[in-house]
This record gives sequence, C-alpha cells and structure tokens, in this order.
Amino acid sequence: MRTLLIGMALLALSSLHSITLGLGIAFAEIPPPALINIEVGDSHAVIEWERVKEAVGYNVYLKESAGNFLLLNDIPIIEMHVELVDLANGMPYFFAVTSIGTGGEESDAVITSMVVPLGYSHSAIRLEGGSGGSDYQVFSTPFIPDMQRPEDFFAYLGEYNGKRWRLFSLEKDGFIEFGKIEKIEPGKAYWFLSMEDMDIFLSGRTVNSYDPFFVRLSPGWNVIASPFLYPVNWGDVLASNSNFVQDIGKVLWEFNRGSFTRAQSLQPYKGYFVYSSYETDFNLLIPPVPAKPRTVLETASQVFTPSEKKEPNPSELLKKRKTQSGNTDISAESNYSLMVGLFSDQLEAHQMVEKLEKIGLSPSAHNTEIRLKRLKIREGNYNNPESVRRVADLLKGYGFEPEIATLANGGYSVEVGSFKSGAQAEKAVKFLEGKGLDVRLEAGWETATASEVWLENIRGEKELDSVKNILKKERISFFAKKQ
Repeated sequence: MRTLLIGMALLALSSLHSITLGLGIAFAEIPPPALINIEVGDSHAVIEWERVKEAVGYNVYLKESAGNFLLLNDIPIIEMHVELVDLANGMPYFFAVTSIGTGGEESDAVITSMVVPLGYSHSAIRLEGGSGGSDYQVFSTPFIPDMQRPEDFFAYLGEYNGKRWRLFSLEKDGFIEFGKIEKIEPGKAYWFLSMEDMDIFLSGRTVNSYDPFFVRLSPGWNVIASPFLYPVNWGDVLASNSNFVQDIGKVLWEFNRGSFTRAQSLQPYKGYFVYSSYETDFNLLIPPVPAKPRTVLETASQVFTPSEKKEPNPSELLKKRKTQSGNTDISAESNYSLMVGLFSDQLEAHQMVEKLEKIGLSPSAHNTEIRLKRLKIREGNYNNPESVRRVADLLKGYGFEPEIATLANGGYSVEVGSFKSGAQAEKAVKFLEGKGLDVRLEAGWETATASEVWLENIRGEKELDSVKNILKKERISFFAKKQ
C-alpha cells in the first residue's frame, strides 16, 4: 500500500451495496470485492478492497452525480487498492469496483457512497450589466473565501462606487448595502448591479459535504443558496427540516430580470428566496444530497404537499428594497465619462494623451492605485533552496517573473506574478497546470500605481455617440460610465 497524504477524512461504508452496472457484460458467478475503506483528500481519493480468491484483477468505474458509470482502467488492476487523482474539489463522485474472472467474466459491482474531495477551488461567473432595479443579478459562492470582507472579496473591482456597481444583502432587519455587509459566505446570496457585464471571481475552500450545513433563517423573506458545487432539491431541504416544515414556504423563488419565478432546486452560484413564518430565527439544514434530474412537468407542489394557507409572493421585496435604501439604481445623470486606457507605464499614458489631442479631443490623465491579484505555487513548502530556485528558473523560461518568498516555517515558495484581472490569472493557472505545476490563486493583493486616461464631462447621449464614433474610427477601446 502506498503512503497516503496526511489529513484525509475516513468515509463511512454503511451505504455500500452491490448492483449490476448494466454495461452489457455477461456476468458469471464470481463475487464482487468487499470494500475495506475509502479515504478522500484534496483533489484525490483512495479506495481499498479485499482480495477475491477467484479474481485475476479488478475494474474501477467512476460516475459523477448525474452521469453514467465510466471504466477508468485500460487493463484489470491486480492490486487491492487504487488512488484516483485530479478530482474536482467539491464535486460529488460515485465509484464502483468489480472482480474479473479467469475467463474475462465480471462480477456485480460494489458501489461507494458519495465521495466529495475537499480542498481549494476557484471559478468565475459572468453577471450581465444594467442600471435599473430589474437588472439586478442574485449570485452566491460555493466556496469559503480566504478573505470574506466585501472590500477584500471585491478588491479587484477597485473602490466601491455606487455609480458603477452596487451590492446589497437581505438581512434580518432589511436590506443593507456594501459598507454594512460583514462578510461574503456560502449558503447566502447577494444582489449585484453593474453598468457593464462583469466577471465575478470566486475562490476558497469547498464546503465539507460530510458535515451538516445550516443557513440561518429569520422571520419573513430570506435569500439562500446552495453551499455546494452541486444543486440540491428544495423537496429534500423541506424533508430534512421536518420540525419547521409548516413554517417554511413550500415554494422556492428565483429573481430574473425584474420578475420572480418558481424554482425546484438550489443551483450553485445562484440565489433563491424563501419565506419563514416562524416567530424567531432558526437554522435551516441544507442536506448534501445532489439533486436528481426532473421532468419539466414536475412542480414544487409535486415535490412537497403545499400548505392550505396562501403562499406569500416575494415581489414586495422590490418595493421594500427601494423604500429602505432609497434609489437603488445606478445614477442616470446626463453627463458621461469615457475611460480610454489604464497604463502601468507613464510613457504609454503620455502617448495616448497626445494621440487623443491630435484628433481634437481633450483627455486628462490621473494617477491611481490598483490592486493586483497574486498567484503563488502551492507546492510552496520547499525546504531546499536549490529546489525552489529550479522552479523559479522554470517559470522564467515560460516568460514569468517569479520571486522567491520565505515562509514563516522557514521554508520557501515561489510567487509567479501579479495580474490585473481574475481572467488573466485564470489563464495563467490553466497554462501552468498544463505544464504539470500545482498552482493556486492566493487570496492576497498588492498595490501598484497606474495612469488612467479619461475623456470627461461629455454632455448628453448625442455628444457621447459622437465621441464614441471618433474612438471607434481610430480603433481605440473605451469604457463609458455616467457621472
């Protein structure tokens, strides 16, 4: 048996059972292997089983939560264990093991309970832009961020600016805006509005699917979310909270472009509205049970028997949000500004200013501080300076400018570089992973000085369109915002 990584969680095997996989194989009277244990860690799992006397080897199959079993090995495995790597943290898997006889016959399969690797992961979602109340998007994160304060979570967007983007949270006492939100956390969802389409970068540790996860519900309307990277049926949530089921709205609501529609499951990255008639706060259990596919004819009333009382409608929330928070739209004044560049090189900024002046425009340049995402090699516990230098030299060969950092434990790590956006960092991650390096986006930032070049005080949409046409003719990119 090979040495396993430290800190893995041992899974209970009480849910194991034998079935026929239905793969079109003629099964003979050969017993399936008995599983001994399963150990799961960061992006990998180890399965062990007992030897079957009649078997010459074993097959291992994998199935994602809503897929078919797929054979993983090309030839029968002769050992009584297998280590599976490159699994996606936070994603549910099922594995099956069969015995292979001397004539090639295959036994029934013994199937594991759900296996969910636990560790660091990241993703990005795109939210569509707009300026009015109907353009708000409701999003959530299935990760536990390393930095949960909103000003750190959204640091890559720059300083909070209600004329460019807005963020609200629905709490016990009503709607609160960005500056009063304590933290961004899984299981909750947030209202987001931006002038332009925007990528939201999400990262952190995945939620442990083997521990109970509770969401705090307050009397009235609540905005909740799946804390997992897989959907959870609302019927399963209701069934898991039998003590409070008469006090929870049987209908789950989703907000989309100004209207509310019924939903049947909590999908990852989204947010949903549920009403509580219970007199005080209570903890709602979100079971770690992946939703099964449903037909389009199934409704929430078929999932769970509705109560006799009339279900409240969340449309009242839109009026409540505006009453409590004033104008929640993005400013619609008639003056505009166009940003035509953000330059880390002062000379490049000066050249852009001269170019704009030559075509009859009046630009201005402003120095600003920007926060850059930092990327660090996660194999960063090198004790040998030679090893860390070899990694740094390799990164230089790929065109990066790495820096060697000393850790608190006396070891070393390599910082790959700094990036202005999550998209750039994601691209670098994929490139380095393709080279066999184990990298991660670190939840840290650094400040750099840059020059913004603007065309300001553009009066009205007619003048705005005229300036835009000039810039397009010169093939100069721009970003417009209302002042």
